[in-house]
Amino acid sequence: MGEKEKEMYEHIKRFLIEEKGCDSKTISINQITFERGKHWTMDVAGIRASRIYGVEAKAGCGYGDIIDAITKARFYRYACSYVYVCFPKAEFEHSRLKEFLEEECKQHGIGLLLLRPDGSIEEHIKPQESDVLDLDTYLKVFSQLKMFQPSLSPEVQGARAYIIRDICSFMMRKGYFKESEFIKYVGENEEYWKFQRPGPRTIPLKDLIRNRISWSLRAAEELGLIEKTRHGAWRLTLLGEILAHISADHVKIRSLSKEVKAFFFALAWRYPEVREALMFLKKHGKATWTRSECSKCGNRGSEYFFGYPDEEKRDGVFFIADGRVFCGKCGRILEDRKDTISIKHHVMRVLNRDFYEQLTFWFNSDVFTHQI
Repeated sequence: MGEKEKEMYEHIKRFLIEEKGCDSKTISINQITFERGKHWTMDVAGIRASRIYGVEAKAGCGYGDIIDAITKARFYRYACSYVYVCFPKAEFEHSRLKEFLEEECKQHGIGLLLLRPDGSIEEHIKPQESDVLDLDTYLKVFSQLKMFQPSLSPEVQGARAYIIRDICSFMMRKGYFKESEFIKYVGENEEYWKFQRPGPRTIPLKDLIRNRISWSLRAAEELGLIEKTRHGAWRLTLLGEILAHISADHVKIRSLSKEVKAFFFALAWRYPEVREALMFLKKHGKATWTRSECSKCGNRGSEYFFGYPDEEKRDGVFFIADGRVFCGKCGRILEDRKDTISIKHHVMRVLNRDFYEQLTFWFNSDVFTHQI
């Protein structure tokens, strides 16, 4: 990578943040890779909501530069929502192949960026949203771009995959989302809304429905299935459209089809908490959800403490430190084969953070049935 390319990358990075609204924490330069017949590395990439932007940059605008950039950009469309090629504007203007480059970009849905001498970038041709996006490849790139590990907010534990599925199905048909119309669409069937009901059982059904919709909308947004427009309206992302299409004949019921389970499983697998929990379950066959038990003293429960607590705070809790689970009652380290270690405490000792709400959503949504 030469000095000219390095300078171009910084200008492209600024363009993606300021003009395309990409999260600055997700911008990556020469780090994002994926396999598609061969090994590909994107020059610059970033994320806005659930959309991935990828850019291939060239310091020259000769035939070899153009062919290499277009070839790479075409393959990036399997992994990115929008793809650009970028050339210095002066090189482009003096190139005998600029019309050829423009035609190639338009034909393949690739955007064309031109870097001006002052460092600003002109969007000469807008890209088309990818129609060849491969879900597995997209998720791998998406996970790499999320320099911070993705997580779901506590509220989504009350969401359910089948409600999210139906929200996407409704939005595909209507082109918008309105709560009252969605309730009519799925019906006020009590079993649909009360299934694995969180919180007090005395809550009126009307309030429960409102909460379920709110939680499921938030989960759908955090999973990258829907997003808000500049005017505040909800719309489907490409991932949301895929979900709506594969579930078109299987909506308004609590169960999930094999195709929809596989779709949500692919989304869940990018979360380290989920991966660790599933590997633990695969190894043990069955495990308790929250309660661990010490075989020596009989201490049993879900309470925990990170680090080494004071003596007076240890009794009756399990504390997690240095990748181990300690019994707060007798002080011994719990062992997989001798003691009962809950899924919750196992994952917490590996990742050193709580994740309960996130796993509650995935497991209660019936996503993992027959997958482990």
